[in-house]
Amino acid sequence: MADWHKKTLNGVELAYLSRGDGPLVVLIHGFPDTAEAFEFALEPLAKADYRAVSLETRGYPPSGLSSGNDYSLPTLARDVSEFITALGSQKAVVVGHDWGAVIGAATAAYFPDRLAGLVLVGFPHISRAKVTIGALLQRPHHLLFQFGAFGRWLTARKDLAYLDRMVRVWAPNWELPPGYMERVKAALREPERLKAVLEYYVQIWQRRKDRAMLEILARPLAMPGLIIGGLDEPAFRQQWLRDSAGCFSPPAPVVLWPEVGHWPHTEAPDRFLARLLEFLAVASPVR
Repeated sequence: MADWHKKTLNGVELAYLSRGDGPLVVLIHGFPDTAEAFEFALEPLAKADYRAVSLETRGYPPSGLSSGNDYSLPTLARDVSEFITALGSQKAVVVGHDWGAVIGAATAAYFPDRLAGLVLVGFPHISRAKVTIGALLQRPHHLLFQFGAFGRWLTARKDLAYLDRMVRVWAPNWELPPGYMERVKAALREPERLKAVLEYYVQIWQRRKDRAMLEILARPLAMPGLIIGGLDEPAFRQQWLRDSAGCFSPPAPVVLWPEVGHWPHTEAPDRFLARLLEFLAVASPVR
């Protein structure tokens, strides 16, 4: 049973897992997943003298639902900025997978003084992700989730079988740990939770032509960066990951592992931890 802590900030209660004491490292999960995906990393980071915190983003239990149905990217970025402050730190290294990578990049763009470094896992810098027909054909969930109640019904039917399909396609060589998908499904079975989580996709799609937001997200990041992905990802996503190197100054190294798909941190946890610890030694987050 996870040992949850909670902070109320930016109009929502956020839950998190925490280990250790030292420079702050905030780990942010993606979809379909939960904060417990990073639980394996907490103790090793704590033993390396970091304070490792895995954040459950708004909408996912046991974090709260947004009272105003606000799951926009600027709000998600502010959640992280205020969360770092609430934990008593000036800065943190943020490690984000999938949606966590999107949120991490947005936090770095909107609140660059809060981040000592940024690690993007399994997803490129948001400014390098392009809406194309080819991308939508290979990752149709981006479009499916726009169809409101119908999209939610298709996702939820047969006990969220669509999520099982996503994992099989996105990570074909991954032998999932026992109970992994049951944990994810348990978080999303309640209709209000699934609706909240899919609102991430709805609201970012609605703002895909928001010039002011896009200009902020395209700002160069003057901080250390690291990009980790897998060669089981489609070619277009591999290219997005490589293109993301130039979003950082200096350019971030890009690591693409063979026989690894969309979940590099859990498909290859030992390699992930080793590479992350190397990065943290350079990024040197401060309290």
